[in-house]
Amino acid sequence: MSRIEILAPVGSMESLIAAIKGGANAIYLAGKSFGARASSSNFTNEELVEAIKYAHLNNVKVYVTVNILIFSDEIDDVLTFVKFLYENNVDGIIVQDFGLLYLVRKMYPSLKVVASTQMNVHNAQHAKLLKSLGVERIVVAREISYSQIKRIKDEVDIEVEAFGHGALCVSFSGNCLMSSFIGGRSGNRGRCAQPCRLPYTLESNKGFKSENRYWMSPKDLMTIKDIDKIFESKIDSIKIEGRLKNKEYVYMTTNIYQEKIKEYEKHYKIKLNEDDIKTLSVLFNRGWTPGYINEVKSYDLINEIRPNHQGINLGEVISYSVGKAKIKLKDNLVINDGIRILDEDEDIGFIVTRIIKDGRSVNKASINDIVELDVNKEVKVGSPVLKTTDYLLQNEIEQKLNEFKKVRPISIKFNAFINEYPSLTIIDQITNLKVSVKGVERAEVATSRGLSKERISEQLSKMGSSPFYLNDVNIDMDEQLYLKIASLNKLRNEAIEKLTNLIIKKEEEKIINPKPTFNYLNNEDDVNLFVKVHNLNQLKAAILEGISHIYYDDLLTLNEALKYKDKANIIPVLNRVNYEFKDEVNEDTYLINELGSFNKYHNSKTLIGDTYLNVTNEYTLASLFELGFKRLTLSGELSNTQIEGMLTNFKKLTKSDANVEVIVYGRLDLMYTRNCPITNATSVKKEKCGLCLKDDYKLIDRKGYAFPIVGNVSNCHVRILNSKRLNLINQIDELKSYGVKSFRLEFTIEKEDEVRTIIQEFKKAVNRENHNLKLNGVTYGHYFKKID
Repeated sequence: MSRIEILAPVGSMESLIAAIKGGANAIYLAGKSFGARASSSNFTNEELVEAIKYAHLNNVKVYVTVNILIFSDEIDDVLTFVKFLYENNVDGIIVQDFGLLYLVRKMYPSLKVVASTQMNVHNAQHAKLLKSLGVERIVVAREISYSQIKRIKDEVDIEVEAFGHGALCVSFSGNCLMSSFIGGRSGNRGRCAQPCRLPYTLESNKGFKSENRYWMSPKDLMTIKDIDKIFESKIDSIKIEGRLKNKEYVYMTTNIYQEKIKEYEKHYKIKLNEDDIKTLSVLFNRGWTPGYINEVKSYDLINEIRPNHQGINLGEVISYSVGKAKIKLKDNLVINDGIRILDEDEDIGFIVTRIIKDGRSVNKASINDIVELDVNKEVKVGSPVLKTTDYLLQNEIEQKLNEFKKVRPISIKFNAFINEYPSLTIIDQITNLKVSVKGVERAEVATSRGLSKERISEQLSKMGSSPFYLNDVNIDMDEQLYLKIASLNKLRNEAIEKLTNLIIKKEEEKIINPKPTFNYLNNEDDVNLFVKVHNLNQLKAAILEGISHIYYDDLLTLNEALKYKDKANIIPVLNRVNYEFKDEVNEDTYLINELGSFNKYHNSKTLIGDTYLNVTNEYTLASLFELGFKRLTLSGELSNTQIEGMLTNFKKLTKSDANVEVIVYGRLDLMYTRNCPITNATSVKKEKCGLCLKDDYKLIDRKGYAFPIVGNVSNCHVRILNSKRLNLINQIDELKSYGVKSFRLEFTIEKEDEVRTIIQEFKKAVNRENHNLKLNGVTYGHYFKKID
């Protein structure tokens, strides 16, 4: 049975110590830049060095997140940061950006690279490609199941890391632009503002209107009941989410999962008591879900009522008088517990400072007691009461964090002979690293009673605050021997210091190669207008307007669309997510959004990369072209100056213009998700219900903006579109000056007449003719505003 790693989240030095004392086998953290949780306190370079040393000394691996998309002007800085991590013995880096991944594998070949969940790996083909590039571990997408993970493990010899506990993204990772386009804070840059945690109303053209609820806010994942499935699926590492959580959460969550893993390894089963679930719940939860990893239905994933910490059920309000609420308890309560009284309008949360029971002030109360609490706002009878912090649990955790635990067994060999210098050899039994030291004072003949082996062993076993403990000792010495105890202590301390430095420094050759060079030649010279359509009517409209290259993104009606191949080049758009490949499409050219499709088809098809490959720098461009892409669509998160800079740098890098495409019109997908708000809000509770085919639905936010929903009835994946249409018709000449020659119009919910009008005007713009396109509700996207 393979050992399963517990990978704990660390956002500060406090939580780092908590993770290690909680039993983490590895931790993941970030520096001040380039990490996907930019709002956590994170670590300075100096703190990272200390964190790596502390973790390694405690036999814990360290992975540093460098898992955001990298812009061209950041390449040198991020490579400097990676070099710093490499030279300071980090165990691996977690990467999203494909160009950075490619660079790191070429420049630092012995540095372990982990493909972030932001790379959206959900099939064996994707895993095979990454392994071929030197990636040693993948963090699989949160949307795949245990059986799908096992399939990847059976087909590909690669480490698999999977999220096992904590908050979930509702969108496929790396495919969410909602925070980016609504508020300018990009999830792909570590700054997600979590618009999915806000309330929305679902409305339809035929008059349906839901309550205003949290239709996109997932419950938290918990897999503590699935230890057997985790082993059976061959997962190598279970990842706990929570770099923004406190040290108590980090310690106890890590500890519970580690203990259950050990229990299963020993007995091939676990005994899960309610106290474990209760502890995990009071630390933090938004309601629990077994997650997509357990093949949960989307309508069971969402907590539409509240998006925040739910704690545990403490009781219910049974009466209220001015400033005081009586509560019947369903759990124990003590002074300094945190509670929240739920209300339809606004919840009331506070720390308990006084408990009245039977007319007397008490420090604690028990289940079924009726207590009176001070409440500064009127509450309704029947209101649920939650315990959101447990004071006694926090104290218990604090005590455990203050305990010191030895974690590194060592063996000692001590030699001492009269008139010779004593010697001490220490071997670290985890790494087999060995150090030897010699004393500076010779051993003498004892004038009275000499030092015994027991006394020497006792003295050598005193390890102070180090993590070492004496597991085996071998002493070879003369009888009637005398050594000063101070000399013995000095010898031991010198050896321990040398061993500590040896473990921390990991002296090994570190290969650093120069940046790679690229051979690329772009044979495309014509300016082209491409159109992407979602249905047959839009296809016909595009053909009537003389468009010769049309992307078709509805596989359900693709066969009908292909009947028009004599009138235009119809290019199928493959699924954004492919758990497996059924070869249901067989054309010469595909537009693809994920690298599993590339690995599957690149030997026999012409492949064009779509915008969700997240191309944001010249090295991503160059490395993807080197793999074999014909053309690549740039990320929608680039500004005009970034596009110009990237394409200029690409030409310097390859001596050629890049064959790139830019989307200049359309409602961009802000989110691509397995969660269907239509199913959730209409209470259909049925997958593949087909409601998205019978009516047009949209989500309305608190500001009144409407986000259209486009469903896929074959797999129930949902696209949530921007409330505004991108319109860069007046920027086409500027883009041409940067070297862009391919422009795309994306049609999703537009009617045929509108499709034709928009194509007509953009054709004029591409041909530098006067145009007159008048549209309401448009945006420039990020074209004039660079995101952080």
